[in-house]
Amino acid sequence: MNRLGRRFTDESLGDDFSNQATLRQPGARAVLICDHAVRTRCAAAAPYPHGQVVDRIVAPEAAGGRFVRAATLNRLLDTVAGWGVVRRGLVETLEGWAAAAAGADGHLDAPRGVPPEFGPRAALAVLGVRAWEAGVDG
Repeated sequence: MNRLGRRFTDESLGDDFSNQATLRQPGARAVLICDHAVRTRCAAAAPYPHGQVVDRIVAPEAAGGRFVRAATLNRLLDTVAGWGVVRRGLVETLEGWAAAAAGADGHLDAPRGVPPEFGPRAALAVLGVRAWEAGVDG
């Protein structure tokens, strides 16, 4: 999700697409929100081209990146909103996601190639390369 709390890409397309799409977002920043099942299946599963498996959530967390694991949705929302992401946008986006995951014909900000799952319990702030090179922190 971008700083407005909106999905802007189909995450199921993979890191390469999401990373490039992040560069076109306000401030070249995004927040990755997922549950434990998605993190286990996707974030730590596929090897990078060099053959190593790099956990895409644990590695940034270990490097001091903004990260939260939350037992409740409100705690997750409070923390991510504290990072400068519009809380109302987050709530609307996650409600739309939950409806789509339950099979409703709801609206997702960005199309999804595979059916959505629901259960957000972790969030990671993502800083686009352009902002990183410009010396923007946090």
